[in-house]
Amino acid sequence: MMPRLCLVLNLLFLLGLVSVGSVRAETYSDPTGFTCTSPEGWELLNGSRVGDVEGALSPSAQQWIRDNRIDFSQIKVILLRNGDSQGFLENINVVVESGQVLVSEAMRQHLSTVVPKKYADAGLTATTFQNRIATIGGRASIVSDYQLTFPNSTGVVTVRQRQYVVPGGGQTFTITCTALPETFDVYESTFAAFAETFQVPAPTAAGINWGAVLKSGAIWGVLGGLIGGIAGAKLVKKRIKQQEPPDNG
Repeated sequence: MMPRLCLVLNLLFLLGLVSVGSVRAETYSDPTGFTCTSPEGWELLNGSRVGDVEGALSPSAQQWIRDNRIDFSQIKVILLRNGDSQGFLENINVVVESGQVLVSEAMRQHLSTVVPKKYADAGLTATTFQNRIATIGGRASIVSDYQLTFPNSTGVVTVRQRQYVVPGGGQTFTITCTALPETFDVYESTFAAFAETFQVPAPTAAGINWGAVLKSGAIWGVLGGLIGGIAGAKLVKKRIKQQEPPDNG
């Protein structure tokens, strides 16, 4: 798995999705109403660049997305660690879904049972799952921690994730932070600091949208692993092809 992983990360480097050198922190405002500040040294991708990542996923990952009827446009931001292409790229993605969840003890307990099952239904295994209610960016949120094991066919083995579900403005904002089990502790403070910069509109009086939470827990976590491990190959092949000198015969 590692030779393939290193190859893909090198492709990301050539694409410009990952670069060597300093990347300054920047504050981003999304039309859906949230704002956030990227960690220093991390690349923020939004708009068409998020679409580029989708197009660069492996065929098996793209088929999985189609099978699960995922709307990739719901991913508003992807942040990638500015790496040297020598290993897994820790990453953060932010998803916005219509319908606002209600943060409560009942919802927390529900998620602790249902989210691992939803992962299992998608062919993955979630272990060490635990969650809690916490205040993130001034808003009551549900924070979940777990390890996620992928099928061998994806090229990713096991990742560790922290996921924040934040309601506001009649919407549900899900932040998924992904690292390898052995590097998560290194980047945990970065994930936490990013979450504290995350600001959303005040919650409305809308009712519970269970579907939004269930989809967040079992879909966007998967993409965190795929983005960090295998995205980029198709795009770089296209770019290399474009950079090749013309054959003048």
